Amino acid sequence: MTPFPLHPGKHALPAVTEPAEHARHVRDRYPGATLSSTDGVVLLYQQDVPEKTVNRYRCRRVHRVRGELFILKRRDRQVAACGGFGLGAPATVLVLEQLIALGARRDVTVGTAATLRADLSPGQLVVCDNALRNEEGPATTSRRARTSRRSNSSPTPSPQVCAHER
Repeated sequence: MTPFPLHPGKHALPAVTEPAEHARHVRDRYPGATLSSTDGVVLLYQQDVPEKTVNRYRCRRVHRVRGELFILKRRDRQVAACGGFGLGAPATVLVLEQLIALGARRDVTVGTAATLRADLSPGQLVVCDNALRNEEGPATTSRRARTSRRSNSSPTPSPQVCAHER
């Protein structure tokens, strides 16, 4: 059996519940912590991808959000990669809000999905150009999402990303 708590001393720490509070907490522990100098963040859902990323690319691990966060440098560019934060919309929203509070301004989600279209093959790249959401029900993942967006609007990706695949 795993000993409780998993992180000794965690109950002595102040609760961190809002993204801005989380960012202040991180900056108290790691002065100067920011993601504003990165070109964006790649969210990784498959468990083995963060390890493969570390083995393949020159990067450094930073302890700033839930999950594993790495800063990858290639030529004169920096990208953050985040994985191991959990599955589902609530886990994704939690880590994404933390990343945004630390200065991330672009994100790409790399994951897997099923399809009902017969013309798509396994392993084929799909870039979504629209998404459905329901901000009205009790399963809403963020109270800020309910109040900051019109309920009839849909999130849309960058036109540059969608144009790349056409």
